[in-house]
Amino acid sequence: MTILLANLGTSDLTIKVQNFWLPFGFRDEPNVDETGLTEQPEKETAWKKREQLIVELLETQSSLLDLKEIIRQKKIKTYHLKNLTSQLHQLQHSKNDVAQPHNQIQLKVGRLLGIVKTAYEKFQARKVYLFVTDQPSSKEEVEHQDTVYLFELLKKLLEEEIRNWQQADGIDSHLIIEKVTISQEISAVDQDKLLMEYYNFFNTLDSQEEILISIKGGTPQMQTALRIQAIASNIQKQIFLEPKLVVKDLLEGQASKCEPDCYWQYMRNQKYATVKLLLNQRWDFDGARVILKDWQETLIYLAKQVPKIASDTQKEQEKLTEILTRLDFAVSCFNLDKNALRDNEQMEHNFWLNLYTQCRIYWGLDEIANFLIRLSSFYEVTLNELIMGLRGQKYLRNNNQNQYLAFVRNKASQEFCNKFEELEPDFKRSDLLYTLVNRYSKRNFVQTLIEIDHPDRLELWQQILASLVKLDYWFDNRNALIHSGRGVSVQTMINQLEEDKRIGTDDKDKYKADPDKACHPNNILGEVLNIAIHTYQLLGQKSSPYVGWDKNTPYYLYSQLRDEICQQLI
Repeated sequence: MTILLANLGTSDLTIKVQNFWLPFGFRDEPNVDETGLTEQPEKETAWKKREQLIVELLETQSSLLDLKEIIRQKKIKTYHLKNLTSQLHQLQHSKNDVAQPHNQIQLKVGRLLGIVKTAYEKFQARKVYLFVTDQPSSKEEVEHQDTVYLFELLKKLLEEEIRNWQQADGIDSHLIIEKVTISQEISAVDQDKLLMEYYNFFNTLDSQEEILISIKGGTPQMQTALRIQAIASNIQKQIFLEPKLVVKDLLEGQASKCEPDCYWQYMRNQKYATVKLLLNQRWDFDGARVILKDWQETLIYLAKQVPKIASDTQKEQEKLTEILTRLDFAVSCFNLDKNALRDNEQMEHNFWLNLYTQCRIYWGLDEIANFLIRLSSFYEVTLNELIMGLRGQKYLRNNNQNQYLAFVRNKASQEFCNKFEELEPDFKRSDLLYTLVNRYSKRNFVQTLIEIDHPDRLELWQQILASLVKLDYWFDNRNALIHSGRGVSVQTMINQLEEDKRIGTDDKDKYKADPDKACHPNNILGEVLNIAIHTYQLLGQKSSPYVGWDKNTPYYLYSQLRDEICQQLI
């Protein structure tokens, strides 16, 4: 449902004087069209002397109105709108015709009429919220302009206008008009408190609403608060309505035409600033994707409602499509989606390096549960990389799609089999195939490869092995930590390690990691770095610029993607 939000202002009520509809309390403002007034002296005079003419008319109604409460004496005569509308409201209940509480007092909706008519007919708005003030009399500076009683008058007048539109156009849809009263504790000119008041109101709205906002009416501070909090809200679809005030039409009681507008560039800057924050501080490519997809849909809506921005937003749409493609790729990287990554021809992907980088990222974000999962994957994939990099696949069954690596006995020399059997006693009882079912079996297989086929690399392997042993405990306990119900943090890791060291380990379980050999949680990333550095060296490869853990070391694909996306978000 589309709703209209507007501050109620004094000039939203007009009174008929000398056949002209004159607005109450109209402030001089820019962009008021006075074209044609000089050619019609009567209208020009009525417009220039509107305050005086209204007061003179009110003075003729002393039998109906308590003028002592209404007329205020200053340098010029003016009126107390709150008391005037209060009395007119009381008169309205005693008359059948709301527009004519007395034959000398004829009222009509002023500036607001054009806004409501546009909202109702063009945007199919079916609910209107009008913000009004009702301040204590001690606030004499602004209290005389309070609009709480003006709302009651205008609601009746608007309902009558709507009935006329329905009859003329054959529309059978009602418009619900409700008031929102600004707290009496808040002055209508207190900008900070008004901002909070409107903020609280926007929090009551559904983010899926389509809202229209009038940028006129109320005090300047109320206008600013409504506008700022609308833009700052999480409501995506919002259009601002600005009545084009033609004085000649206003004097004739006609509804002003309204031009729809939107602050799409300002809204865009807000969205892009949030996306940059997510990427720079949290590496949250998925969160950025959600925001930009929503923004793309919003732009389509805004361009349809405000045609003058269509050309500029089309260019923005093209840019967003390109950015979203990059974000999709980044999310695929984080999800370790190999198929999606292979389809990207622009960026080469190294699965092992990706896991190493995600260990760095999740540790830096203090997302320990995700870190432990990636740590275990990095451990396993490192062993696989070493087996393949050392050409160990020649000893394995030729089935790269198999979940487990299977050592084929008759593909290896007797020396190789004997060495592997020393490290892996269960191998002695196996048939032709022996599945490397866990990390210990893979580790023993790598140890055999090194000692038999690559003895010159034994020292490098021992560097890697030392770090793997220190990580065994964390590999084994990742599920217990994650599912313990205590929450996963560095502190819970420290507590768990201290508790297990105190209890000790069952020596009968050969696959149970020894907590006394585990590294301190704060040293885990250092062991990961050590494994990465020596793996490159052992395989005879040049070390990657992405291997490191100081703040200047790029984060593999993610740094490049983040920087390219942020560069486009300008």
